[in-house]
Amino acid sequence: MEHSFSSKYKKSLNTLYNAASLVKLKSAIFSLSQELGFNGIFITGLSQVGESFYYISDFPTHLLPEYNNKSGSHYPRYYEDALEQCQFSNNSVLWHEVAPIQVHSGSILGSHIAGAKAPENVDTVQGVSIPTFSNKGSGFISFYYSGAQTDFLKFYTKKHLELIGIAQIIFQQLCLNHPDVIFEKPKLTVKSKECLHFMSKGFTNIEISRLMHVSKDRVKELVSGILDKLEAANRTEAVMIAASNNII
Repeated sequence: MEHSFSSKYKKSLNTLYNAASLVKLKSAIFSLSQELGFNGIFITGLSQVGESFYYISDFPTHLLPEYNNKSGSHYPRYYEDALEQCQFSNNSVLWHEVAPIQVHSGSILGSHIAGAKAPENVDTVQGVSIPTFSNKGSGFISFYYSGAQTDFLKFYTKKHLELIGIAQIIFQQLCLNHPDVIFEKPKLTVKSKECLHFMSKGFTNIEISRLMHVSKDRVKELVSGILDKLEAANRTEAVMIAASNNII
């Protein structure tokens, strides 16, 4: 008789729950991923403001997204597919990615979306990206499996329900204890944070100017700067984004 994932992985989950530091939590997450039968895990938040990548992972380098001010961004295809679909759907995304192969003096990285047949005679890794949610925001967790595509599909079909449950637990533990490692927190000045605090209380610009002892024009500047930093359309949205990013 099949046990529930909570009983099968009770020891690993207890280690996860009781991790006293980020280092121990990451170690527990990576160990649990291996115990589940995967070769790596990638965790990121979707409610991010800015261009930096915030994630934790033990994926190989060629499967990680990169941002470089000079050369621009590099996204592995699986990451783009997961990023696009997990923002607007609750469904998991299956994918496979071709490992880097040498071509003359350089290298290339091929990739294929879910449902496509993996090419023959090249090394591939298979994986699944699962949408995740918490009161800090949404995100997704990707697991990768190094093996034949047919083996992975059999493996995933058998485990997909417990994977969804465990992915939610992992994400919620990270959001509860260390949200800054997967969500970029917008950088606001002391005055902007003070203004945002009063905005969250529902005070008008005139009231905020009195409370902060600054002019109404200065408050307008602060509010405008806050909306810009948080990429918000209005004050209400700014407060909601700030709350979800643990700024207020």
